[in-house]
Parts: sequence; structure tokens; C-alpha cells
Amino acid sequence: MRRHWLLPILLGWGGLALAGPLDAMLERFGQGLRERDFSGVLVYARDGQLDALRVRHSAQPGQDLIERLTGPELPLERAEGVARLGSLAALGFRSVAGDAMPRPEPERFYAAARVGDDRVAGRQVEVFDLRAADALRYSRRFWIDRETGLLLRAAVYAADGSLVEQWLFASIDFEPPRATQAPPVPARELRAPGTADLARVRLAVLDVPPGFRLVSAAVDADSEQQVFSDGVARVSLFAQPLGSEAAILSGHQRRGALSVFGRVFRGLQIVVVGEVPAATAERFAQSVDLRHDG
Repeated sequence: MRRHWLLPILLGWGGLALAGPLDAMLERFGQGLRERDFSGVLVYARDGQLDALRVRHSAQPGQDLIERLTGPELPLERAEGVARLGSLAALGFRSVAGDAMPRPEPERFYAAARVGDDRVAGRQVEVFDLRAADALRYSRRFWIDRETGLLLRAAVYAADGSLVEQWLFASIDFEPPRATQAPPVPARELRAPGTADLARVRLAVLDVPPGFRLVSAAVDADSEQQVFSDGVARVSLFAQPLGSEAAILSGHQRRGALSVFGRVFRGLQIVVVGEVPAATAERFAQSVDLRHDG
């Protein structure tokens, strides 16, 4: 888990499912990702550490790349929803529509407001605040490029107003579309659950924090993944059998805004990962139980 901290930079905001006023604030950003190729140098600050990253994004099916320019080399590649970080196994999902769960309602837990204008990487941006209504989630500030709608800077704040992490593009260049490249690994299907999918889910989170709803689920023969969202933040719950030589993850770890909490439950390694405060991740993990009907 210690090497997953790069994932939210490129992937975290690509799949937001917002509604109402928040949708209007971030829709242009999502459209920019779908329509624009770009490359640039991104500076990422968290936990007293500063990293420089080279980012290449492809709007067309193909590969994205994040290359770390400081410290150990640690490239991240993404294609068709699949992410590979360094030598780790592929992570990611291919989204499929479902019919069983209502959409999150982020307007109940976040207040959005335009707060001004600024410049990032020499480009004009509009600045928006997304203030959380409680301490179960983070507040955020976004710097959105006026011309392209791309997110050029972001900051995450705790309930007490302290800065948790931030990143910004120091430079960015827009490139012509590149030729489509085949995905390096197949994507695991992770779908918004339909009625048939929910029947296969073996675990239940009994104390889901207010505003979070189950939005995706994937079940294998011996492992399970569930994804919850409040419309802005996402929390992933992983469960798999303990291996004879596998190290057990117990307790809390944090990298910037990314919280990880692990525990053992009935021979399963339970891991919760999300851009939420530590107490929220722990609440998900500690309330996991078997479904009463399964």
C-alpha cells in the first residue's frame, strides 16, 4: 500500500458522478480529460515531502504515464481504466452501468462556491471551493483552466482547515492526438451493481458513513471489492483470504489525503483505501460483517 499514493493524481477525478451545482463546477474538467492530450510537470506536496512528476495524458484509448522525477523511479501507466504502478500488479476498472443503487447526493454534504481567479503554469484559471459539511470527508479547492476546463491545481483540507496535500502543474503543453495503443493488461470489470451483482456480494458494511453509497462491486471466487462514494470522495474496500506468507496489514496508514486501514476478519484481509480522513476509513473497515442473507 505504501506505493499507491500516485494513483489519485491521475485517476482520482476522472470518474466523478456528481449532480446539481457540483456537476456544473466540475463537468468542464471531465470534458477536458476526455477531449485533450497533454503533458507537463506536476509538483506534489504531502506529509512534508515534495515530489516532481512528469505526466502524459491521452484522451484517446491508449496509455497515460506518470514518471517520478525525484527520488526512486516509479512510473505509473494507465490504459482503458487499468493502472500499473512500478512493478505492482495492475489496478483499475472498466465501468459498467448498473440498476440497483441510487446515485450519491453530494449537494447534501458539500457546498460549492467560485472564489476568484488566478494563474497556474502561466494559464488563467478559475478557483472553486468545495467545503465539506462534516469531518467525515475533506474540503477541497480547485484551480480549473478557463480555456480547456482541465484541473491544473488542487488542494485538500482537513476539518480544522489544515492543508493535507496539494499538487499543481508547473508547466503543461497540449499535444496532437497520438496513435491508439493497445492496453498492456486487461481491465478487471468493476461495475455499478445491478440486482444480480448484489446477490453475489458476501460482505456488508454495517456502519456506512452518511452520504456514502455503494456504487461499484466486483466478486471473484475468493476475493471481493466494493467501492463507495459520496459523489466526490471514493472509498474502496478489498477483501481476500490471508496467504500463508502474506504480510498482514493491521491498523492505519496515511499518505497525504489517502488513508489506508487494514484488519483481519474471519480469515480475510480487509483493506479500506480512500481519499478520506483516517477515522472514516477505519469506520468502514471496523464495521465489515457477513451479509445476514448470505
